[in-house]
Amino acid sequence: SPGSQQGIRSSFTGESWFASYVLSRSGASPIELHRPVERRTGEPRQGDNYNSSSSPLSGGVTSLDIPQHLTMRLIDAYFSLFHVFCPILDQARFLASVRDGSVSVTLLRCVLFVASIHCPLELICQMGYTSRLDAESDLFNKACASFDSEQECSRTTMILSSNLLQYWSGNATKYRDTLWWLGNSIRSAQCMGFHRSTENSKMPERTKIHWKRVWWCVYIRDRQVSLSTGPPMVISDIDFDVEDLTMDDFPDETLETARYIIAQVSLNKAASNMKTSFRAADNMSDLVDDSLLALSPERFPMIYISAIFTAMTAYVADYDTSSSIQSVQLSRRLRPNILALRQLEQCYTIARWVRNLFMEIMYRHQ
Repeated sequence: SPGSQQGIRSSFTGESWFASYVLSRSGASPIELHRPVERRTGEPRQGDNYNSSSSPLSGGVTSLDIPQHLTMRLIDAYFSLFHVFCPILDQARFLASVRDGSVSVTLLRCVLFVASIHCPLELICQMGYTSRLDAESDLFNKACASFDSEQECSRTTMILSSNLLQYWSGNATKYRDTLWWLGNSIRSAQCMGFHRSTENSKMPERTKIHWKRVWWCVYIRDRQVSLSTGPPMVISDIDFDVEDLTMDDFPDETLETARYIIAQVSLNKAASNMKTSFRAADNMSDLVDDSLLALSPERFPMIYISAIFTAMTAYVADYDTSSSIQSVQLSRRLRPNILALRQLEQCYTIARWVRNLFMEIMYRHQ
């Protein structure tokens, strides 16, 4: 029963650890990968309920350095503009923790940072920032400081926070860059057993659903980053056995979000083994161009910039430096993507870097 589970949390020892063998020889079922561990009196509760394990956030969002009404508008922007294509949070639980003041300050600051990428520009101005990029930089630094000083948050909360911090691309030369934050969230999730089936686990059904969504969200992002920018994939398809997502795993989400994430899982699983794609660069460029005619920049996920970068790289790789005709063709192919990046850099610093890089290439070969 729910009441009997209040003092229990999940423990995953790792399928290749010596401790796994010892536990498998005990009275526990060998197929139960996530074994319950009794919580000692006074020990912080380790769920995925997003609350701080120490004292609650005094006064809820009022303890932040952003006016409460603006904080709530940022949270609304997060769920309406980002969460729809990355439902890694349990929205109902997160909002409940915000209302009762128990929300993790670290996770809340990470949510506010991501919201600043997508929220209306007028909200940025109302918070006192001169530009969206200034807001992103400041909110990211505050979220990082909170992450570094955090001592008692649940591991799930820290995984979610790390995953959200990957969306800052303001300083690519830092040790903890985008790939560091993403890799950290993936490895931490694996250490907790997010990559293993929860079918035989005794954890609550809602927690099972959330773990599945967290795993598939980080899987999708791992594939997107690797396929679009070139770094190796972190997750191996033979190292996890999480069940596929179904519509039942999105009880509180819109039909569009559920269908989108399920389709993304299928697409990225197939893309893991894909070697070549005919006319992929042209198709990606056309897709971005058409999308910008229908949507404003703040509604775009970061993967669009990675897709543009990949398409432009393919154009340059196909370019013959000895042909003046191909020089004109290269400029013609790159120019629409450069214009698209110009719009997207309103929200993403990395878009400006990519645009400047390929503008230099164009000028060099004119």
